[in-house]
Amino acid sequence: MGGEVELEEAARAFRLWRQGGRASGGRIPDGLWARAARVANVHGVTKTAERLGLNSTRLKERCKIEARGRGFVELAASELAMTSEHVVEIESAEGSRLRLVLRGASVAAVTAAAKELWSVAR
Repeated sequence: MGGEVELEEAARAFRLWRQGGRASGGRIPDGLWARAARVANVHGVTKTAERLGLNSTRLKERCKIEARGRGFVELAASELAMTSEHVVEIESAEGSRLRLVLRGASVAAVTAAAKELWSVAR
C-alpha cells in the first residue's frame, strides 16, 4: 500500500473509531496505535500525529514500544543454504545499520559474528 494511501486509511480508521463511541473508556486500541506507529515510520511522527489527531509525544512513545516488539528474528541454520558468501544486514529501530559480508564461513560463525559485532556497535 502506498504511503499516502496508508496515511489516509489510518486517518479513516481513527475517524471511525472516534465516531463509534470510543469503546474501552476512550483509550485508543492497541491495533490503532500499531497502525499509527507504522505510518509514522514512513511519514514521521509530527505529520502523522497531526493527520490522525494524536499527541505527537505519545505517538513517539508508542513508536518506541512498537519497535521493541520487532526484536530478534531467529533463523534455523538447517533451513539456510550453504553458500561460499554470506551477507547479513541488521538495522535497529533507531536507524543504526550493520552489514557483514563473510566468505567461507559457516552459518554458525556468521551468526556469532553478527551477534558480537551488533552488541559492540550499539
